[in-house]
Amino acid sequence: MTYHNRDRTSADDELYLLTTLEAAELLRVKRKTLYQHVARGDYEGACKKQGKHLVFHRRRLLKLVDHSFDRKGKKR
Repeated sequence: MTYHNRDRTSADDELYLLTTLEAAELLRVKRKTLYQHVARGDYEGACKKQGKHLVFHRRRLLKLVDHSFDRKGKKR
């Protein structure tokens, strides 16, 4: 049986959720640091509670991080 890769649409990407461990690895921070950022409201709109767990919308998270740094890599 052959499986065909189909192109991911923006709707598919929007539904792509990350665990706290995956989000921390993506952002290259410790999980503890990620939780501190969430508590400060840094990722508002990019994370939500799913039961007792936090999950992150991958695309929204990357967009927030991208907008928080200038072209030279310095935090705005």
